[in-house]
Amino acid sequence: MTRPSPHSAVEVPDRLLRPPASDPDPRWGQSLSYGAPGIALLHIERARAGLGPWKVAHAWAAAMTRAPVTANPGSSMFHGAPAVAFALQAADHPGYAGALAALDDAITRLTRRRLDQAHARIDRGDLPQLREYDLINGLTGLGRYLLQSHPDGTETRSVLSYLVRLTEPLNADGETLPGWWTGADPTGQPSQRFPGGHGNLGIAHGITGPLALLALAMNQGVTVPGHTDAIGHICAWLDTWRHDSDTKTWWPPWITREEHRAGRCAGHCARRDPSAPPGATAPPGTHAPSNSPGTPPATPNDSASPSRPYWAA
Repeated sequence: MTRPSPHSAVEVPDRLLRPPASDPDPRWGQSLSYGAPGIALLHIERARAGLGPWKVAHAWAAAMTRAPVTANPGSSMFHGAPAVAFALQAADHPGYAGALAALDDAITRLTRRRLDQAHARIDRGDLPQLREYDLINGLTGLGRYLLQSHPDGTETRSVLSYLVRLTEPLNADGETLPGWWTGADPTGQPSQRFPGGHGNLGIAHGITGPLALLALAMNQGVTVPGHTDAIGHICAWLDTWRHDSDTKTWWPPWITREEHRAGRCAGHCARRDPSAPPGATAPPGTHAPSNSPGTPPATPNDSASPSRPYWAA
């Protein structure tokens, strides 16, 4: 991998050079999205590229581990042990080997529990929640860490096998649905605005996250039975909802149950073209206006995130 030239370095604001003396929020120390692990990762990458000193990276690594690291059932790539391990692993520094070994043990136990729950849910024939399999909160995020740290590990292959099984269709109320279809709305909550739930095409919370992990694993030569077919199933479904114009190709962020039945985007589709300006009108028969009424935007499931990140102070 080619490292950037020092001359291309962007100056880091002073408030990001030194961690605060105490955590500004209970979740801050272990949050990759708005806390110490994300900022530590910035300085780790700068140090590895020769654009900053390791002492700054070490200070931020210490900040994210000065309180006990959690590995509870809600831990994920974006919070808790997996988030801290993801940042430390990027350093590839011998000084973090002991901490990573302890974190790996916790992540392995967490992954096994989550896999057991996911397979039990599939055995019951229930629809999944987004946070079971997605990148931000679910097994795709854990699998991404495991693929990087233990590409030939048992848990890595177990996550990939689960994702293969996720692509098998499910029956809900006498209707065949993709295995990743959820009964909730894009925020992960029950909603009258999404009767019958939705199919999510996003990479953070939708099926393209598992697709990306399956593809990355295959590119690294890490495959499981049914791997290629699973990728094919996802791609075929995405092709169903692909939209082309003279200048671009795009996909809607989600599909409703009504649209699934019809096999096309209906007039009430939410913001079909993600790049369309507010108030844009959709071409007839392709997508709805970007300000379609009654449809909420997709938001992450991290309801505990503060309204203003630490670095925006």
